[in-house]
Amino acid sequence: MVEFIRDLLQRWFYNRWTNAREMYTYLAIFLDEHIKDRKETTHRCEIHPIHFNTFKVDDKWKEKTIDLDERSCSCRQWDLDELSCSHAMVIARFPFMPLHRQTIPIVENIMGAP
Repeated sequence: MVEFIRDLLQRWFYNRWTNAREMYTYLAIFLDEHIKDRKETTHRCEIHPIHFNTFKVDDKWKEKTIDLDERSCSCRQWDLDELSCSHAMVIARFPFMPLHRQTIPIVENIMGAP
C-alpha cells in the first residue's frame, strides 16, 4: 500500500514538473489564452484621454472609463479577476503613454504586488 502511494506521488510530481518545464509564459496557459482573447477585441476601440491617468475607451457599443491610479475600469472586470480588462489593454497601445505606466500594473498582476 505504501509503495503504491509512493509510486502515485512520484508519477504525479514528475508529470507536473514536466508540464511546468514546458510552459512558455508566466501565467497559466488558460489565463494566457484569456488575455489573448481580450487583446483581440482591442483593435476596434478608440481612446480619449480625460486626464494623465484617466481615459475614456469607446468600443463602438459602450464607453468605459479607466483609472490607472486606482487600477479600475467602469466595466468592473479589472476589479473582479485582477487581470487587465480589454479596455485597459487598449490604453497600453496608447502612443503617448509612458512605458513605466504601461508595464507596472501588468507585472504586479503577474508577480503579485509588494
